[in-house]
Amino acid sequence: MLSDMTYPEVPPLLAAAVLVVVQRAKVFSPRAEYDVYAPDGTPYGSVHQAAGSGATFFGQLATISYDVVGTDGQLLMRLRKPGSIGRARFEVEWGNGQPIGSIAQENLLFAPQFALAAVDGSSARLTGGALMSWEWQLEDASGQPVGSVSKEFAGLAELFSSADRFVVQLASQLTGDLRALAIVATVCLDEVRTARQRR
Repeated sequence: MLSDMTYPEVPPLLAAAVLVVVQRAKVFSPRAEYDVYAPDGTPYGSVHQAAGSGATFFGQLATISYDVVGTDGQLLMRLRKPGSIGRARFEVEWGNGQPIGSIAQENLLFAPQFALAAVDGSSARLTGGALMSWEWQLEDASGQPVGSVSKEFAGLAELFSSADRFVVQLASQLTGDLRALAIVATVCLDEVRTARQRR
């Protein structure tokens, strides 16, 4: 849980109500990299696909890791996507190795939907994206909305590269491990969509 972390204070990336997640524009590199900002452009951190996964050669069969770091370079979280064929699953842990939970793809066809399961027993679902709406809703276990993800036009870079831009909004009642999962779910969503486009 956030309160169990050893940070002197909770980093803004883990506490913000609104996050802007921008995939770095690239033309040839398949490596996933994202920058995370406040709506006013203040940097919160970044997400980097770890080198050496073998994804270039083995595709979905490769185990891929992603590091989530703050503006000071401190490792906040790590995602691991074990190699698989079909639905993707991401295991998430804190920077110190303590498990947070998992984010599992629920479907193979149409817009990806995800089940979020935290180690503290809380859960949520990220659903939507139907008919190219580019809007996803985050619902808690009782079906109540606790957040949303929406894709925005990333400018001219999107026309010539893989750049994507998402706005993530999280309700104040979304706390602890489940909030951490919700923060990184956008990266999982974008990576699954990108993998489909490569097929």
